[in-house]
Parts: sequence; C-alpha cells; structure tokens
Amino acid sequence: MIIRTVSEFRDGLGALDASLERPFPWTRSRLLSSTMLFLLIFLCLPACAPSGVWRIVNNENPPALKIEGKEDIKFVWVFGPYRMDPKVKEEARLVWKITPERYQPMSEIQPITYGSVPVGWTQQFPEQGDPEPLFNGKWYVVDAIDSRNRSVSICLKVDGDQISRYADPEGCSRK
Repeated sequence: MIIRTVSEFRDGLGALDASLERPFPWTRSRLLSSTMLFLLIFLCLPACAPSGVWRIVNNENPPALKIEGKEDIKFVWVFGPYRMDPKVKEEARLVWKITPERYQPMSEIQPITYGSVPVGWTQQFPEQGDPEPLFNGKWYVVDAIDSRNRSVSICLKVDGDQISRYADPEGCSRK
C-alpha cells in the first residue's frame, strides 16, 4: 500500500491507534489467575520431591544402608521377598520394621544393617527374634517414612551374597 496523501497517513495512524486500544486478549484477571496458578505449582513442587535418598554402604548380604536428607525419620520398614518377574502381582509382606526412640534427622542416622537394630532404635517387627534372611533371587523394598509422612524407598536385589539396587518397572511401588 502506497500512502499518497497526508490524510491517508492520518487515517492509517488512526487505525493503528484503534487497534492498540482494543483490550489485550489476556485481561488483568486472567493474567493474575495464571500467575497465581504458576506460583502455586512452583511452590508445591518441593512438597512432591523426595525428602531423602538411600545409599548402599555395604553390598554384602545382609546389606548396610545409609539414608541422606534433611527430614526426621519416624520408622524404617522392609517389604518382600518379591519375585523378579514384574508381571506377577504379589502381596506386600512386612519382614522388618524398626523405629527410633525419638524422631531423628536423616543426617544423624548411622548406616543401618538389615537385621541389626541400631542403638536408640526399637524393633517393631518381628516382635521377637531376628527377621528372616534376604533370599537369593528375590528383591525387597526398604522404605523410610519421614516426619511429614513421605516415603524414601530403595529396591534391593539379592544375587547370592551380593546386594544391588534393583530398578523395578513399577518403581518400588508394590508394598
């Protein structure tokens, strides 16, 4: 389009001014609600994040595990044994549960060896005696529950005298 006169130029500017005066598609209330939703999601993400992580300290059977994180621990329990076949649905079976005498920060907890009750902890299950051994060719879920009722889990695979982290297709969720 070629502008030939000053009036055509003014008419073009008027059209531009009119288009700029139209409301922006994002009204103030929509922009505010979108911002609030983004902030809510952003602030809630840490609550969904795991509060800690298990590390294998000794990979012999029975294993020694160290939990690392910032939260306090309410208890630790072990479920299993599970078969290595992820297609087989099995009932979760508690094999060991220990509880500290008071909530303890993860950073203060010494490595925990399966079947050995740490000083300052109490064995809740089994009520008497040692827990059953970890069986070869099976896998187990070790789970710590923190003071905010969040779970810190690790799947362990038993291969002879060796223990390793097991990548369960269901993500350690069989318990």
